[in-house]
Amino acid sequence: MISVFYEGYNNQAERDIIDSASEFAAAKLFPRFKVDITFRFIKNLKEKEKIEGDVVFLDDSYRPRDFIVRVHKGLAKDDLITLVIHEFVHIKQYMRKELYFKFDKKKWTYKIHFKGRNVDNVKYLDQPHEKEAYRLQEKLYKEYINTIS
Repeated sequence: MISVFYEGYNNQAERDIIDSASEFAAAKLFPRFKVDITFRFIKNLKEKEKIEGDVVFLDDSYRPRDFIVRVHKGLAKDDLITLVIHEFVHIKQYMRKELYFKFDKKKWTYKIHFKGRNVDNVKYLDQPHEKEAYRLQEKLYKEYINTIS
């Protein structure tokens, strides 16, 4: 079960899309977990940070259950659905402890790890957690569209 919250300026159409896509993605990716997800709409996120969205977890527990998904305000419907599914794959990865950050005491920084492997210096599109997210976003997007048609 998921609880969805909203921050920032958004409208009912965006909330309806997110609610529906979130329920679908959560049922497919982590059906047995209770998770709180806040969608934070940010104007000009794409221009400022060159991203349409991302996800961060709020608690530092072993397997987090409280997340913020930042969303570029003004995405088209299909892009918003795709973003929700993509970020839910990352939420699944965090919850299952497949994707995590490990502190490097020598450099005093955090390194990205996926399934025990340091992927911090791997190009973005070559990172295994991103490959999985892009692959599943396409598969689940098609399934989702077929369920609402």
